[in-house]
Amino acid sequence: MPRKADPQLEKTIVSAAVRLLERGGVEAITMREVAKVAGTTTPTLYERFTDREALLEAVTNVYRDELTARLDPRDSLEQLGRKFLQFCFEKPNAIDLLIDRMALNLENSKKGPIYDMVRINLVKLSGFSPKAAEEITLATTSTMAGAAMMISRLGRSSRAANELQEATLKLLRRVANSNQKRDN
Repeated sequence: MPRKADPQLEKTIVSAAVRLLERGGVEAITMREVAKVAGTTTPTLYERFTDREALLEAVTNVYRDELTARLDPRDSLEQLGRKFLQFCFEKPNAIDLLIDRMALNLENSKKGPIYDMVRINLVKLSGFSPKAAEEITLATTSTMAGAAMMISRLGRSSRAANELQEATLKLLRRVANSNQKRDN
């Protein structure tokens, strides 16, 4: 009697890759090691994911969805930045994957859910025009990503990392408030 395909296998594989990432970074995610941790075979893994890049995309989606769930569209730009940086502190090995996704989205003129949340926030909460919000979103999300990378490299508890975080959040607050001051 033939074995039935496990409907949860793809999720199991992605979970195994996430565990490997959190333990050893992106380099720890090899198809062979993921198959081993997931309790399957490498050929079976390739049946579900055509290559390592497809698997990394699925892992990135896990982190993107987790981050998106923490954000609230009613958050100020500064609050969004604070939550993003906090997430990056908690998941330091995910930063490179998230930033790679941001870069790929920019190359392909795609907007992800976090980008859209920041842009909508700037229009609704800070009163920017849609065109201005688009430009500012590109700059502020890039600033947050760069700050997250630098803080990760500096070490969360370092004085320089704390200064960079506070400076980034102050910048986001000033950007969000700049349009409101102009209108008064």
